[in-house]
Amino acid sequence: MMPFPEAAKLKNDDRIHIKGKLSTIYYQPYNAMIPYVQVESWHSIKQPEEPYVFCGYDN
Repeated sequence: MMPFPEAAKLKNDDRIHIKGKLSTIYYQPYNAMIPYVQVESWHSIKQPEEPYVFCGYDN
């Protein structure tokens, strides 16, 4: 497994697809365990037709 490459220059609204494993890590500022993804691979993707998720939105 690799950490997310620092050389990856992502801009606002860039979309990526990642594969990896969910894990947790202790985050001192929150004094809590938080989830994160251990990235195994990633690649850029096109913006989806519906790019945002809306709470309580029904079709």
